[in-house]
Amino acid sequence: MDLTTFIGQRKQTEALMNELLGDNINPTKYDAKFLASLSKVKKDIQCDLKFLFDNDPSVTEVGHVGCYTSAFAVASYRVAHIFPDVQVARQITEYAKSVTGVDIHPKAKIAVPFAIDHGVGTVIGETAVIGKNSMLYHGVTLGARHLKERDQVGEDRHPKLGDNVIIYSNTTILGNLCVPDGMIIGANRFIKKQEEIDELFARYDKK
Repeated sequence: MDLTTFIGQRKQTEALMNELLGDNINPTKYDAKFLASLSKVKKDIQCDLKFLFDNDPSVTEVGHVGCYTSAFAVASYRVAHIFPDVQVARQITEYAKSVTGVDIHPKAKIAVPFAIDHGVGTVIGETAVIGKNSMLYHGVTLGARHLKERDQVGEDRHPKLGDNVIIYSNTTILGNLCVPDGMIIGANRFIKKQEEIDELFARYDKK
């Protein structure tokens, strides 16, 4: 890919996001199923913004969180997740990553509402699942272990978070591990075994 094509793709993606999240979408360009899904996604984004506001005491109005880069990253993910063209979906999330520093794979499954506080350096992998009312902080990685074989692509290899989970900054969880409902994981942890999560949850549950 030459530089002109690269720059052109970025401009096209930016224009597409402005169109899809705005009020002047051309209905003849998209089928009815996608437009219905997009209408729901816009409501989901409003729920995400309200959830972020409710969990950020530094702001006094819901509208203020709309300028947060992490909010744009989550909104971009929601649009990409339903977009019928896989390549364009990836362009949307890659564009969002380039302007926010938040990397969310369009195939990840994230319930509503969800929020990322601050957000820079947060990574959510392809087969990750995140339950409702969950929140991540900056630098959190929901990643996969290194693939030994190419044919492992597509396997369930990222963390699964339940509802009402909070993971604080710079914590990395690798692999198809399960984080129970309501669990809070502190900052600066590196977790690659289910036993580590189970032990943390047992200690947390006793408090």
